[in-house]
Amino acid sequence: MIVATAGSNRRHDDEKMDAFLSQLKKEGAIQNGFKESRAEEMKHLWSYRERIAVALKREGICYKYDITLPHEKFFDVITELRGVLHPNSPCVVGYGHLAEGDIHLNVITPQLDKEIQEKVEGFLYPWIQNLRGSISSEHGLGIQRRDEIVYSKSPKGVEVMRKVKLTFDPKGILNPYKVLPSWMDSELAQRTLSKL
Repeated sequence: MIVATAGSNRRHDDEKMDAFLSQLKKEGAIQNGFKESRAEEMKHLWSYRERIAVALKREGICYKYDITLPHEKFFDVITELRGVLHPNSPCVVGYGHLAEGDIHLNVITPQLDKEIQEKVEGFLYPWIQNLRGSISSEHGLGIQRRDEIVYSKSPKGVEVMRKVKLTFDPKGILNPYKVLPSWMDSELAQRTLSKL
């Protein structure tokens, strides 16, 4: 795990971090680690995190999910999904931003496998909905997951989003087809045509 902190008083911040790490070690929450404050070394550490996606792609086809979960369930999704997929044994890897509850979930298979993808999403979306999480976190819905927004937002919430989108983007030219469910496209198109 990499933890980055920033503050206005380095000596005070270092003391707080040392006390925090000491407490975690005493409780058995961590076994080892180190602290780094030099900019070049911190950049080097973060490069490991940035290379995870590249390394996973080398293993095969990578189905990616950028989800938000409650902190207490953050890593449970990996264990649960491995259990669901056990007979097929694809590789399931998660990493992300613990403070935000944002986890980058990756399922790797040797080749394209629609059955695995359907199994993953058949389990994952309802599971996230049950925990009141989000099926899209820092990267947004995009084109592939826009129809699944109903797992994260209520129909009323989606309707509010539609109204905001139509108010600020009446021609539907800003981030087209990536924000609202596909069934709303026809209404946006109709409204755009009526303005011409």
